[in-house]
Amino acid sequence: MDSHASDDAIVLTANDAWSAKFAAVDKGYYWDAFLPAFATVSHGNRQSHRHVQPIIKRGTHARVCCMDRAVTSFVELVVARRDPHSPIQVVVLGCGKDTTFFRHQEGRLTSVGGDEKNAAPNTNSEAPSSSNKVHWFEVDHPAVIQEKASIIRANPSLFNSSVEKRTSNCHFRIKPDIYTSYESECTLLGHDLRNDPEGLMLALASNGLRADAPVLFLLECVLMYLPEIATKSLIAALPRHFPQACLCLYEPILGSDPFGRVMEQNLRHANVAQNDSCLVQTRTLAQQMQKLRSAGFNGNVVGCDMWAAYESIVTATQRAQANRSEFLDELEEWILIMRHYCFVVACTNAASGLGEQLGAVGPQSVLGFATGKCELM
Repeated sequence: MDSHASDDAIVLTANDAWSAKFAAVDKGYYWDAFLPAFATVSHGNRQSHRHVQPIIKRGTHARVCCMDRAVTSFVELVVARRDPHSPIQVVVLGCGKDTTFFRHQEGRLTSVGGDEKNAAPNTNSEAPSSSNKVHWFEVDHPAVIQEKASIIRANPSLFNSSVEKRTSNCHFRIKPDIYTSYESECTLLGHDLRNDPEGLMLALASNGLRADAPVLFLLECVLMYLPEIATKSLIAALPRHFPQACLCLYEPILGSDPFGRVMEQNLRHANVAQNDSCLVQTRTLAQQMQKLRSAGFNGNVVGCDMWAAYESIVTATQRAQANRSEFLDELEEWILIMRHYCFVVACTNAASGLGEQLGAVGPQSVLGFATGKCELM
């Protein structure tokens, strides 16, 4: 697989993720008014959103619920500390066409107890004060970042934001209008995550990501596309440069069963996996968790497969919303798929008490990790 083909295949994964999320939104699983704008340049999708199977839509909804809950919990925990000098910092690595920043701006992340389709903006939770506003960073391949900035710039009334070009064609800053729910801003950085993690850490720091404050790193189906050696270098750089780091990831776990081998074959055929890929080398939940521990996340590391997450982290109200949105008759196949994906949270001991709260298990878990349904390291 030559590097050019690899670049093209990786860039196309942003379109694939868009298709699955848009299909779920279109069917009523959750609210996202921003996704349609990205359809204008999504002609490279390998599948139309209208042909996404119900099992994929339901799994996508579960993925969104878990990641949204992590973001919401992190923000609320930092705000609850009432430290006006501590910013709320979120970094999305491999952001693609993700709209979490804008949904958070509108107070419309999937709520723990709300109707995802018809919910009004969430104004119940305590909003960050102006002194600890949310500093959001999104990182992806330069081509993806340029495209994303162009779409946002072309739709100012939808995104309620202006886009400022910074030092290059793959470095932008998004400044929302003052009347949105949360005062925050987002920096877009173009960087190939396969290369130069030290350079990326320096770029984040030079753009305002502080090493003396907590930061949540998000990765959704990102590591799977990188060489194993690159994932280890990238993950190890996070706590080394940002000692109060917390990390939340959603990744496939192939295991060694026939279903996992079929998944691997399909992804190899799509030109996004090869022998040295993390997808192939890190095949189990335990291996994902151990990789984070070895990289320097020396606090709580907790994780579960996505079927366990669906039964515990995804709430009963959210599951009911999924049932109302679409009937699912391939239950056994869907459960099998969900058991081949995982949701993991890892923190450092220096994360100012956030690690113990985000990585807790049982009734005290803010994320819903249930005893007997997850692994704690």
